[in-house]
Amino acid sequence: IEKLVEFFSENGHFFRVIHHEKAFRASRDASKVHEQWDRLRRIISNTIAGGTQAGEFAAIDSAVATAVALGITRAIVNHLGGKQPPAEIAATASQLFLDGLCV
Repeated sequence: IEKLVEFFSENGHFFRVIHHEKAFRASRDASKVHEQWDRLRRIISNTIAGGTQAGEFAAIDSAVATAVALGITRAIVNHLGGKQPPAEIAATASQLFLDGLCV
């Protein structure tokens, strides 16, 4: 989450293009981006599944957790970008994702 927020905070134009431009999604270059997103999803999902198997994470659906992690990243970049330092926002989001709201 932290690395993604950092990347998209520094490359906001790229984020807007791949998430909001229908013309880009239909272009031939879009398949390369989709391949990279799929690769990223697999990395996150495999990391979560491995942590679950090792007993480090709760027994949860890694596909859902992956979607949540990516959703958190999108929300931060869309709604908080430029309002707070990206590192602070990302650290809070990572803590929330890993620890939840419960004390």
